[in-house]
Amino acid sequence: MKQSLEHGLLTNNGLADFPTIQQAVNAASSGDTICVRAGTYLEHVTVNKNLSIIEENRTTTIVDGSNTGTVFYVNTASVTIKEFKVTNGNPTGISLYRSNNSLIMENNVTHNVGGIVVLYSNNCTVNWNVVEDNPERGIIFTNSRDFTASNNYVYGNKYAIHANVSMNGLIEQNKAYENDYNGIGLQDGSRNVIVVGNFVKSSVLGAMGIWVDAASNNLIYHNNFVNNTFQAQLVNSMNSWDNDIEGNYWSNYTGVDNNNDGIGDSPHMLDGSNRDNYPLMGTFYDFNTSLGYNVKVVSNSSIEVFPIL
Repeated sequence: MKQSLEHGLLTNNGLADFPTIQQAVNAASSGDTICVRAGTYLEHVTVNKNLSIIEENRTTTIVDGSNTGTVFYVNTASVTIKEFKVTNGNPTGISLYRSNNSLIMENNVTHNVGGIVVLYSNNCTVNWNVVEDNPERGIIFTNSRDFTASNNYVYGNKYAIHANVSMNGLIEQNKAYENDYNGIGLQDGSRNVIVVGNFVKSSVLGAMGIWVDAASNNLIYHNNFVNNTFQAQLVNSMNSWDNDIEGNYWSNYTGVDNNNDGIGDSPHMLDGSNRDNYPLMGTFYDFNTSLGYNVKVVSNSSIEVFPIL
């Protein structure tokens, strides 16, 4: 029988006390769910079983690595880590290593050296996390495939969201604000990655919106690149910057839209090998309404109230 392990309580198997999350992990069987009560836990948790580790409240359940090690280190498949505040990890807040089919969801990953690292892991999902104020990486996938990073808020890191030597990924609808070096990065042979619907903005001097270095055959469209010092920095790469209908919004695009279709009349040239053929004249929005309709809008005004009658 699958059992639920609560910090301090083992259900379906009598009472037991677990003063640390690691002890609850050690006592669990593959397939169990560990529910962690609110509090501060000063520890480094190694997860080597198929487990779901879920906390009560991501602002009141804190796992603190005391700057002496990785907070959550996962080295097995099919692990879920959900709704924690993960802080003071050195070198990393959450690390997946050879951990296929794992989910990192709805966590606050803050003030670690690096935020979330996915290494040699396939079919992993990182979504709805707040990843902020980590002086190195925010979210990085290395030597991984079939990954998804979606709906994350990535703020104040050095690097925001990166794919390095990785393929068949989706980087979708993330907000990458005020990161020091770049918002999105594709490097070292990363390919078949779709980058869509992201908002990338930084007022940090020298910051790049998207950095693509030795990475080709990727599709990048419906993104908003706003006021970055360098909107796109490209090295030895050739990619598609539109879906043959619409491209990206570039706040430095100087073209015109004489037919008022929301798409620039001339391409936005990135370098000799890369151009956005259909640059958007306003910010791209993609959202679902309360009635279940998906709405896509290009607008040079903010959208706050959008009733559908």
